[in-house]
Parts: sequence; structure tokens; C-alpha cells
Amino acid sequence: MKLPETFKKLACHSIESRGWRCFFELNEVNLILRFFKKYDSELFLSESISSILKYGFIDIDAPLSTNVRAFCRHSVALGMRNALFFKSTEDFFVIQDNYSFEGVYFPNRNIFLYSKGCMDPRSKIESLLRKFKVKEIFYHDYFDSDTKFGGVRVGHNSPYHYYYFKIPALYRTIKIADDLGCPISVLTDPDGDFLSIKDVFGSSISSEFSYNFSDDIKEGGVPKEYDANCFYFIVGFRKNWVNLEVKSKIDYLVMNSGDRRFVDFLKYNDTPNKTCFWFGVTSGKRFWLEEAETYISLIGKLSKKFDALFFIDGWTSSLTKSDDFPGEIKFDKDVEIADRIIDMVKEKYGANALSLVGKSAPEKISICRNVDFFFANHATGSLWVSRVAKIPGVTHISNAARGSAVSQHDHPHSKLIPSHLVRDVENTKDSDPFQISYSIETEDFLQFFETCGV
Repeated sequence: MKLPETFKKLACHSIESRGWRCFFELNEVNLILRFFKKYDSELFLSESISSILKYGFIDIDAPLSTNVRAFCRHSVALGMRNALFFKSTEDFFVIQDNYSFEGVYFPNRNIFLYSKGCMDPRSKIESLLRKFKVKEIFYHDYFDSDTKFGGVRVGHNSPYHYYYFKIPALYRTIKIADDLGCPISVLTDPDGDFLSIKDVFGSSISSEFSYNFSDDIKEGGVPKEYDANCFYFIVGFRKNWVNLEVKSKIDYLVMNSGDRRFVDFLKYNDTPNKTCFWFGVTSGKRFWLEEAETYISLIGKLSKKFDALFFIDGWTSSLTKSDDFPGEIKFDKDVEIADRIIDMVKEKYGANALSLVGKSAPEKISICRNVDFFFANHATGSLWVSRVAKIPGVTHISNAARGSAVSQHDHPHSKLIPSHLVRDVENTKDSDPFQISYSIETEDFLQFFETCGV
């Protein structure tokens, strides 16, 4: 393969557009469309993993030829992304990020065709080409060498993407390995591992698998640069590729994998004998302007009615940290808000509130077993307490993000505050819906909560 010398003329096109077709012959266009229709799906992961476990390499259809196969036994690390290198009548790369299949890059034509949902497509190929420019001699030798499979990678720095895209794909991967009776190595990304894969999939609590994968799971084991003798595969599914049965099984496995060490913390605070409420705070890309004041007022009302314990939730920490992890800078604003709420409710009402900001997902899941009701945003803020633990509660979100939040996040036991009580701020036609903050008057929120029957 001739590596491109520059990416100044790089062409990036969505497969759904027509602009890319001038780069290919008519018969090639039809073959590419057929290739995307087949592999922009769960099938790419299934065929790839099955092939790897059976033969030690990936064997799929070639995108530009009929009745021709493409083979992969090499990959390039792009941070938490990955590029699989395929040899065929014309060599190509499959790019992996949120999903196992995000598009195809043809280096000899310097064009990247990406699928729907691929974020920042140009930056992914530019990262790949920078690797070639810096380590050109290495990759020329590497792509001609024999390799072995180093393992599947699972990780994402967003808890939402991790849980909705990565964990279901890993579940499917392990099921394939289990059905074939083959062990498979699993490597998690530092800063991107929110659950203990050993506890969820490899422990005795799981009756899903006949094989115990604990010995083949390396927590935080993804190297910055791959082993020169190995290739790797990133797992990831689109949300709509996962059926309700699989979602329910995953939720059950995760809910039963909570950090048992946190039980002592719960006993110390006499949690089982108290009514427990969960309050999620948000200070990142969007926030509810009156959130802290409303939560303080709400805790005041609840503390008069219940012998209660209040948990203030926020940023979730990954289980392992890389050397360049920025520390608490990612959630210091959440800490500030939580501390303010905790201090105020103690001073005004004598209420006992505890911060979960910066705790890990397994710790939070253990807390969820004792929670009776929650308040949080209708997005990642409700992930552990609502999607996983199935606790009832009240959620909130901007009107701009309302449609996307409802379709992308599964919170069937929550009540989303009505849109007429929400006023978006700084909303322009160019604004990212999930970046827009909003206002909900404290009294309106309190009145809505009264209708929930708590």
C-alpha cells in the first residue's frame, strides 16, 4: 500500500450524500452502497469477532469487488479510536470509534466515506495520516508483518456512550466467544472504563456465560501504542441495534455488580432504615439555572415529611486513570454545587446529605439499591439511578434537547417535567441542543413534584 503523503486534499463524504460518487466507477458505487448496507450494522462486529476467533484474522466482503474477500490482521491506535487495515484488490481502512464500523477510508484515493453518526470524520483520518507521517517506516513494515489478535477494546470517556454503545457490543462479543467455546481478551481504556468488566461479565453472578472471562480481562490494559505483533478491535453498537431483551439482561448484570465494599458506608449511615432521595447536579455543557436553590427547598420539604438521607450526585469517575488524567478538574464545579447544597440543608434544616460526586459507577450502583426517589437531568445524569436501577423520579432537560434526550436515553420510570414549565436560555439556530441551559422556576418544580404521589 502506498501511504498518502499529505491530507491537504483529503475528501470526506457521508455515504448518504452523492458527492463521493465522482471518485468511483458506476459499478464501484453500487458495490460500496451494498457494502455499507451490509456492514454498517451489528453484522460487522459479529462477522469480525467470529472470524478472529476461528482463524486469527478478520475475513469480510471487499467493498470494491464482487466475490472477493478482504482480510485484516493489522490496526492503528488513534487514542480511543482505532483503524483496521484491510488488504484486498484495493486496500482500505475501517474506522472505529463510538461504533465498530464508522466508515471506510481508501488511502490510494484519499477519500473517507463515513456512516451516519460518525462524529468529526475529518479529524479521524487526519489523526491516522499524522501517524503515517511520523512513523512511515514502521507502518510499512508493520502492514507486511504477521500478527496475532491482541484483544477487543472497550472504553469511552462519556458514561452515556460507554453504557449505551460499548457495553451492549461487549455483551454480544462475549456471547459469540462463549458460543464458539473460545476465550477472548478484553482490554479496557484508562479514563474510559466506568464498570468492572470482570464483575459484570466474568463473575459467578452471571449465568449468561459458561466460560469465566475474568482471567482474560485486563482493566485499564489498553496501551498508548499497540504491540507491534498484535492487532486490536474496538467494540461499539448503535443504540437501535440493541433489543429490549438484551438491554434488560445487561441492566440486570450491571445492577448486580455494584461495589460490595460500599455496603459498610451504607450501614454506617443507617441507610436501610431511612427514606433515601437522589439529587443529580449538572455543571458541565448545560445546566438548570435554579437547580441548587430548588434542590435546597425540596430537601427542606422532604426532611419534614421523612426520616431521610439525601445523596447529591454528579460527575462519575472512571475506574482507572491514565498518567495524563487531569484529576478533579473535570468535576470541580459539581463538587462546588454539591458542597453548597450539603452545607445549606444542614444549616437550614438539619438534613443529612452526602456527596457522590466523583464516585465510581459501581459505588453509585450500590447506593441505588437503597434509593426511593430521584431528581436529575433526563440524560446521563439519570443513567445509574434510572436506566440501571429503575428507580422512579423526576427528570428535567431543555426544550431544545427534549426530543433527543427522550429518544436517546431510556428512563421509563421517570416523569419528565412538562415543556411549558421550561424556558431555554441562549438558544440560537446554531446552538447544540445539548449545550443549551434552561430555567425552571423553583415553585413550578415543587408543584410538579407534588403530583408524583411521594
